[in-house]
Amino acid sequence: MTRIAEQTGLGRASLYHHFPNGKDEMLHAVFEQTEYAFDEQILSRLRGDLPPQERLRDVLEHLWEHYKGGSTTCFVALLALTCNEGELGPGIQRIFQKWVAAFAGVIEESGVGVEEAQLRAEDAVLRIQGALVLTRALNDPGPFERVMMMLSETLLARERSEPVSRAAAPRLLSKRSTVAHARQ
Repeated sequence: MTRIAEQTGLGRASLYHHFPNGKDEMLHAVFEQTEYAFDEQILSRLRGDLPPQERLRDVLEHLWEHYKGGSTTCFVALLALTCNEGELGPGIQRIFQKWVAAFAGVIEESGVGVEEAQLRAEDAVLRIQGALVLTRALNDPGPFERVMMMLSETLLARERSEPVSRAAAPRLLSKRSTVAHARQ
């Protein structure tokens, strides 16, 4: 509460006047504003009349700015780690689903099949989120920079260098487990 008061310039009493139900109400208000802003400032750039490559380039540039080159964390991802089981859970899920769907739509428009577009979109969000974590953990912008450059070059590619399917994941994991046990 002290940090919120400092950042807003409002006293604690004033904050509680605007949010009589306290911290939970404030969190919900911040979450709703975050969802709205992300949709308006980021996801809306993936919709429209420009060619898919231009829309993708635009959204990646805005993600770069939004996350300050990887130096800030994703508020929704932090909530997913701490509040996913509570009232915010469906909203957190909705934001990530909209993000994946927006990427998938652009990828599909570029000529990639529906299933492959969905996989690439999930992979893109996964890579962005993972890069944000690693960039912060290492205090090094390199992981986020690499992911953003890689996505701009490969997300709309007609062919994927390595085929990925949901059905292959269990087999890959079981092979890794076998190798890990063999080393012990």
